[in-house]
Amino acid sequence: MATTTFEELYSDFLFKVQDYQQRNLYLRDEKVATNLCLSFLKTAIAKFTNCKKDIQHPNLDLCVFNVELTLTEKDILTNLMVEAWLNRVCLDITQMNLTLNDNDFKHFAEEKNLEKKIETRDRQREINAQQMWDYDFKNVPWTDWASGNYAL
Repeated sequence: MATTTFEELYSDFLFKVQDYQQRNLYLRDEKVATNLCLSFLKTAIAKFTNCKKDIQHPNLDLCVFNVELTLTEKDILTNLMVEAWLNRVCLDITQMNLTLNDNDFKHFAEEKNLEKKIETRDRQREINAQQMWDYDFKNVPWTDWASGNYAL
């Protein structure tokens, strides 16, 4: 049976984000970096509720899905991983703490930086929602619907 490995998705995810800290983490401690990617993947799996394949029960011991995912399904999952990563970036309390003990100019710059990160995250969320809607729409069994079988 064909499967899709988590490593395939991690590689695609790391290609999409330009996070040098995460890339350096892979060089220093691959296990920690892999666990971080796994947490992003678990969040992505939970959000991809309309997937036509069973991704909700992956083999966590072997780090594989029990099905072979299409390029579209992989892209959706990795985009959802990017959203999870952006959530982590936006909720980074150390970045917020920098603004508490600094002058007004730096406070304003940090505030704008966080604002842009949140805007980017929200835009990614919109892209993901549209991509999942397109995926769902493309996979509607129109011939069944034409005969009145809606399978709801």
